[in-house]
Amino acid sequence: MTIRRIFRSAGTALCRVDVRDALKVSRNVACDNGAASQSRAARDCAREGFSLPFQLVTSLSTPAQYAISTYVSYAARARRTFKLDLTNLYSTFEDKHYDWLPGPSEIPKELGKQLSQEYLDNLQLDRALIDAYEYMQKYAVGLEQIVWDQEDLQLEFHDQFKHTEYKLLSVLCELQVALVERQLSPRPDVQRDIMTSEFRSISSETFRNLRDWVIFRDYMNGLEYVVQVFEHLHRGLQS
Repeated sequence: MTIRRIFRSAGTALCRVDVRDALKVSRNVACDNGAASQSRAARDCAREGFSLPFQLVTSLSTPAQYAISTYVSYAARARRTFKLDLTNLYSTFEDKHYDWLPGPSEIPKELGKQLSQEYLDNLQLDRALIDAYEYMQKYAVGLEQIVWDQEDLQLEFHDQFKHTEYKLLSVLCELQVALVERQLSPRPDVQRDIMTSEFRSISSETFRNLRDWVIFRDYMNGLEYVVQVFEHLHRGLQS
C-alpha cells in the first residue's frame, strides 16, 4: 500500500521519534546491531549486481511502510484534536512549515505528489546522497523530541514513535554506508539546536499535536522524496 493511497483513503494522523546521540552514532554504527538487519537487503542486492540507487530504494521500503502504518493508527487522535478528517487536516495546515526542516526549496513536492520530471532530470547521484543524509538528520531531530514528549507525558503512541525513530536511524545508516561506498564526505552533522525551545517546550496539547503533525507529515514526504529520487536514478542507470 503506497503513501499516496493511504493519504487518499485513511482517516487522519500524526507521529513522533528519538535520536539521542544517534546523529553522531549513525555515522559510526554503519549498520551495527539491529540496524544490520535493515542493511542485509542492500547487501543482497549488491551481490546480485543491482545498482546503488536500487539498493537504497529496497532498504527504504520497510521504514516507509512502518511510517504509513503509524500514520493510519494515529488517525483517530488527530481527528479528535483538530476535529477534521484527513483531507481537511492536510489542506488546513498545508502551508505550515518549520524553517529548520527541509522545505519546498529543498524538497519541491507535497505529500502524495510526484517530483516534476524537470527536477528529476537534473539530479546527480552524489549530490542526492549528500542531500538525503542531511535531510533525514533534520527529521531525526524533530522526531526525537516527539518521542521524548511521548515518554515524559506517558502518551499512548510512545512505542510506535520509538519504532519510527528506529526505522529512521536505519535509513540514516543506509545512506551513510552509501556515502562511504561512493567515497563522499557528508556535510557537517546536524545539531539538536536547529530545533529551538519554542518548538520543544510546548504546554498546549493542541499546539504540540500540530507540531507533531507537521514534523511527521514532512518526514513522510521526505521518505517519498528519497524513494522517488533513487527510483529515477536507478531507471537512468538501466537505460
